[in-house]
Amino acid sequence: GNHDFLNSPTVESVTAYKSHFGDDYFTFWVDGCMFIVINVQFYKDHKNVLALYDEQDKWIAKQLLEAKAGNYKHVVVFQHIPWFLNDINEPYKGDGEKFQAAGVRAIFAGHYHHNAGGFYKNMEVIVTSAIGAQLPPTNANSGYRVVTVDEDKISHKYVDIKVSSSNSMFDFN
Repeated sequence: GNHDFLNSPTVESVTAYKSHFGDDYFTFWVDGCMFIVINVQFYKDHKNVLALYDEQDKWIAKQLLEAKAGNYKHVVVFQHIPWFLNDINEPYKGDGEKFQAAGVRAIFAGHYHHNAGGFYKNMEVIVTSAIGAQLPPTNANSGYRVVTVDEDKISHKYVDIKVSSSNSMFDFN
């Protein structure tokens, strides 16, 4: 995301990220489910990384073909910037339609520093707020999302963390 690669990624910023953390996009499989992790920052701004953008875009196309052809219980995508916050018809819809057509049923994203989300047909986009800073105008607390993957469904719940003013310890709700 933009915190890892800056708003305008460069070959240098992507190389530095990879040297510290590994691949910036990859696929993994667990118990008959396919999980695709993408570097969506390239879709927001790829002017400095055209070759890297093209490489990932071709890779994503192959992954989506596999997702559509495979017999997976679930296909899930993780990305930083969501394709949309509430509705696919918002100005930045990215490739949400392409992912839905390939059988993706859930996309988990962040970036927004608020909870948000919605559906496009049978694909849910889940935007999880930050564990750290909440950006105005929200009055929500920081937190994290617990996701449960069952045979027939994916469920999730946002867990709110309140910071106690008396001793700066975390209280988990």
